[in-house]
Amino acid sequence: MNQVTRETILIVDDMPENISILAEILRQDYRVTFATNGPDALAAAREKPRPGLILLDVMMPGMSGYEVCQQLKTLPETAGIPVIFLTSRADVSNEEIGLQMGAVDYLHKPCHPAIVRQRVRNHLALHNYTQALELRVHERTRELEQTRIEIIRRLGRAAEYRDNETGMHVLRMSSCCHKLAIAAGLSAERAELLQLAAPMHDIGKIGIPDHILLKPGKLDSDEWATMQRHVEIGAEIIGEHRSELLAMARLVALTHHERWDGHGYPHHLAGEDIPIEGRISAICDVFDALLSKRPYKEAWPEQQAVDFIISQSGKAFDPALVNLFIELVPELNRIRSLYLDEPAEQAQAQKLVQLIYVSAARQEMDQATLLQILDSAIRHNTRNKLSGMLLYARGSFIQVLEGSETAVAETMRRICDDPRHHDIQTLTQDVINEREFAQWAMGFHCLNHDDVAKHPHFTLFLERGFDPADINATPGIAMALLKQFANQA
Repeated sequence: MNQVTRETILIVDDMPENISILAEILRQDYRVTFATNGPDALAAAREKPRPGLILLDVMMPGMSGYEVCQQLKTLPETAGIPVIFLTSRADVSNEEIGLQMGAVDYLHKPCHPAIVRQRVRNHLALHNYTQALELRVHERTRELEQTRIEIIRRLGRAAEYRDNETGMHVLRMSSCCHKLAIAAGLSAERAELLQLAAPMHDIGKIGIPDHILLKPGKLDSDEWATMQRHVEIGAEIIGEHRSELLAMARLVALTHHERWDGHGYPHHLAGEDIPIEGRISAICDVFDALLSKRPYKEAWPEQQAVDFIISQSGKAFDPALVNLFIELVPELNRIRSLYLDEPAEQAQAQKLVQLIYVSAARQEMDQATLLQILDSAIRHNTRNKLSGMLLYARGSFIQVLEGSETAVAETMRRICDDPRHHDIQTLTQDVINEREFAQWAMGFHCLNHDDVAKHPHFTLFLERGFDPADINATPGIAMALLKQFANQA
């Protein structure tokens, strides 16, 4: 075994001759260090490279082997090192005590060389395997947690796209929540949890009908009652979990529209009966919404938005949090500068066009094909900067998210298995003229038919059977289709 890669064995015995015997047995395969008393043993165990295993004599003057073992197991840097006790006594009760302290085995003096070598080899192998397994579990747990966080972010952004907001809102709002939570005295861990969970605050919008969610004017009383349901729908979508992250996401979704004065919804909670995470989210959500342009309003000037938050202190918002918020406004402006709505992205979100994915053909789609289609859509679509995608399937718009391959595949599997929908495939020139022209888009405006006529593929477009009247009526859709043709040419 190469000297550089050798494991270190620490031998602890108050009798040098015993150390010499064990060192002679092991030094051919291992790097051997030694100590003759308890304090020196503790110091040696903490030196780097740390020993892979400790052979520890039970009976030593001053500090016994049991005392050394107890201290080793209380120190984070040495707690995981396997300890084999050395003893000249065959006493079952003492061995039981040692094993309860965390020792992995006993060797009885005088030690047979073959037994020593094999015991050491076995316990080192087991320890190394356990460490590798723990590392894999830790990495897998971290990966799963990162996936869960990413899914929450994506779901939050998907909810924003449904009502023509951009995904930057949830990033700004969640970062604002983190800053305000720290200022309010929440622990760093709790504040980070809130930041990760806050993007899900409006996930329930997915369950609100478009004619209400996208209505540019004021909602009537029935429509408003339906809109208020989004907080409970969001809580239902997230569900109840042992996961702290998802539990926080559910809490925020359910309480961010409660008001300090008790006139909020859904449960009319008041004052400190509202969880502080909900109170924090309420301020941050409203502030960013006021500063953002929406289909039904222009963006407010900053001071007007701040004045509104102040005016609602003790009404909609917790007065103590409002005072902290005022102090944080410069920092919140810095956050906004990091997550600006890009004009092109905003325009794409507001002019949402989906060119892809419907076919009368029924076929089983494997994961590789599915991911290829989704990847093509991400790269070629006019929404290639956005994470939400809408699939058209016989009259139903189905929300699908970018995410891990597993998450995307599982979502699409459920859609394909649903008898209400046809299987999904990419739109090509072979199938495009079999579809009604207007079915391939929703709300794509702001283009002139002259823009379409100048497109190099315009002639090809007409050859595929489209009526010029349709092009003049819906130039935005035509332009989007022409781009798709260009990508597939």
